[in-house]
Amino acid sequence: MSPFRNDPVLPGVYRPDRPCRVLRIVGELNFGGTEMRTAELLPRLATAGVEVHLVTLSDRIGSGPLAESVIRHGGLVTPIALDARFAPRLFGLLRRLRPDVVHVDCANFSGVPLTLARLGGVPVRVAHFRGDDNVRRSLRRRISRWLCGRLLRASATDILGVSPSALTFGYDVAWQNDNRCRVVLNGLDLDRLWAPGRDDLRALVGAEPGALVCVSVGRATPEKRRWLLPPILAELRSLGVPAHAVLVGPGDGADDDARVRAAAHAAGLADRVHLIGPRDDVGHLLRQADVVVHPSCLEGLPGECWNPSRWASAPSPPTCPGCGSSRRTCRA
Repeated sequence: MSPFRNDPVLPGVYRPDRPCRVLRIVGELNFGGTEMRTAELLPRLATAGVEVHLVTLSDRIGSGPLAESVIRHGGLVTPIALDARFAPRLFGLLRRLRPDVVHVDCANFSGVPLTLARLGGVPVRVAHFRGDDNVRRSLRRRISRWLCGRLLRASATDILGVSPSALTFGYDVAWQNDNRCRVVLNGLDLDRLWAPGRDDLRALVGAEPGALVCVSVGRATPEKRRWLLPPILAELRSLGVPAHAVLVGPGDGADDDARVRAAAHAAGLADRVHLIGPRDDVGHLLRQADVVVHPSCLEGLPGECWNPSRWASAPSPPTCPGCGSSRRTCRA
């Protein structure tokens, strides 16, 4: 019998008969989709009586909104570095917390903490794949990935993917034959996206009348390929189309920012490429964009391709597999 019951006051809201304790295990925190979507869910989970704790597989917690949100809703945040003491430290935390669920977002390495969770008697053990994971690896990394994958197969009770391609590339091409596997799409916090903002986008970047305003949202990491925006503007200029590129997103990518600025300078477009950093009014900015560009080469289910599909902006997504799933879902 499920430990959750239907709330008599709020139909459709399920509350546990006792507090349900979940331990989320992730890498070092950043402003990625995993962290953002989890932070958005936490208030609803807390209301439903779910207690969420967090482990980061690093000696530092990292940036982004997730850790603060976990603490605000009564959870613990514990950094555990991947060193010789990793296994006993995580096992000790499992024994102290006694979680009902361990939910791991660490690709095939998830097999290691899930094995410890199985040894610790945790009844529900979830592996969650959130990226296409189609990068090339050395022989050593391929062997490590295979071993971790074997542990995952033996220890996971549930295997989730944000898209079919995330399970295909991350877990197994034959994942549909494994009845533990399910595709669970990321959701969007529409209240946040529809919230009013403070700036007129065209005025913010000094766009002249008739100029195309292209917006790209994503943190400053190489796989987001933000440096492609200046060449895109240069090609539009050669066609007689004046345009500005607005890059929204946080991160520690000083080198990536420098690459974008160098590309803009080389194209003679330094005054038309605008890096405006993290914003809490992304939806407000996207609603004002003429085109939303997402040049990433590695995605599971790109939230920033979903966001503009809610409005009239024309998204220009990449062709990696997760984006194909996103387009089919939006059309449906």
